[in-house]
Formats: sequence, C-alpha cells, structure tokens
Amino acid sequence: MKNPISAFIITFMLLYSCKTEKVSTQVEKTTYGDSIKQVHQDSIRNKDEEKPLLYTDSLVYLYLSFDDGPNNCSPNLLKILEEFKVESSLFIVGKHVFGSKLQQKIFKSYPNYSFLELCNHSWSHANHSYQSYYANPDGVVADFRLCHDTLKFTNNIGRAPGKNMWSIKGDSSRFRTKTAPAEKLRDAGFNMIGWDVDWDFNTLKDHQHFMQRLIEIENNRYPKQYPAHSLGHIVVLMHDQSFCNPTNCEELRAFLKAAQSMPNKYVFKKISEYPLFSQKAN
Repeated sequence: MKNPISAFIITFMLLYSCKTEKVSTQVEKTTYGDSIKQVHQDSIRNKDEEKPLLYTDSLVYLYLSFDDGPNNCSPNLLKILEEFKVESSLFIVGKHVFGSKLQQKIFKSYPNYSFLELCNHSWSHANHSYQSYYANPDGVVADFRLCHDTLKFTNNIGRAPGKNMWSIKGDSSRFRTKTAPAEKLRDAGFNMIGWDVDWDFNTLKDHQHFMQRLIEIENNRYPKQYPAHSLGHIVVLMHDQSFCNPTNCEELRAFLKAAQSMPNKYVFKKISEYPLFSQKAN
C-alpha cells in the first residue's frame, strides 16, 4: 500500500506546482468597449505594494492643457485637436501673441475652435528667470494683469510659468501653494491651476507610457508628492512646442484615438469645468 500512496502524493504535488507556475505568469485583461488592455502584473507593480495597477471601472475626467502658445508649432497641435474635436485649454503667453505675424494670426484663429478655451500663462513667462521673477510677488501679479487685460480673457484662470502652483480662491485644500506669489495672485482674483502629470515626451516617450501614468494616478500611487486634488479628475500638462516633432504629433493622435475608444472610461473637459472651479464635472 505504501508505494501507491507515495506515487499519488508525488503526482499531486507535481500537478499543483505546474498550476501555481501558470497562475503566476498570467496576464490580466480588462475590457472597455471594443478595446482590450493587457497589463502585466510584474511590470507595473508598486515596489511597496502587492496589488497590480489596473484600469478601474471609474470614469476619469481628463483636462488637457497646453502651455506657451502661440508659437510656430501651435498649428500642428490645432490640427490634431480639430481632428478629434477634443475639449482642451490653451495657456497663452501674452508676449508670444505679438512675437510675429504668424503668432498674431494663430491667436486670432483660436475663437474658431469651440472646443478650446484660452487661459492666462503670464505676459512674460518670467523671461525664463524664475528666481528673480517670483522674488517680486507684486511684479508677478502685474505681469498676469497685463496679459489678462491685453488679451481680454473671459476667465481668471492662470498657470504660473515654471511652477506647479495651485492657488484657487475658496479652496482650503492642504495642497494649496502657500507662497507669497501664489497668495498675491489668488487675492488679486486669479485662480492658479497646476497639473497632475506632465507629458513631456522625454520621460513619457509614447502614448503607452502616458496611459500607464494615468493608471498610476488613478490608483492614487503617483506622484506621491503631488496627489491629485480631486480623485477621478486628472490635469494634463503639455507644451505647444513639443508638436514641432512629428513623432510627438503621432503619439498624441494615438492617445486621443485610444481614449476616445473608451467613452465609458475617459471624458475630456475644459479646465474651467474642473471641480474646484465649478460643479459641472463630478
């Protein structure tokens, strides 16, 4: 009797071992509409946690924002946004509008795109001397006022040049930027919006990497130092000048195509509909 029992035990252990190995290498699949997202557990696992990062069933609002226009690359961006009719926000540098006849022409064309809104990105962009610029809070306010009044913006939404600044009137969030320039801008009536993810095409080279970052943010695991102000609402930063590169243009197209194929997952909104500004997005 001992030999049959031993043989049974050995056979059982071998079968169990094979089953366990098969499970540990499997790929999870999550389906939205007609698209299937395959996410390898080991490739996206947080070092401190065992749970894999996956698409959830929650709807995510994306606020695409593009800084530093108008410039020579802005027409490439406009062509893509018009192709997909995606709601977006352009943060305009005042002095860029008057940099050339082309830039003036681009700025004058913006009202033709109903899916776009224009916001304030300062007049001077600090002339790229950020330390001296922010050392003078009153000068920062004057710079934003000059841009607002000259370009006749219809909102008071702004983005600080070179800084991820969140300073919105009425927001008591612990994430508020508590610096003299931020507080001066808020007191002057400007609502300063930062970002949750910067798609700079250097660290996030393609749309797959970018979409992976969106999953990380949705899982509230990135970035730890700048948690999203409102869960389910992700502010995305890009720059017009990135779209001088044809590869970057194609990556943006690929992302928009993928996101729009998942209407039950991603919805694009203008920044004025961000929860801290209105109750429309929820």
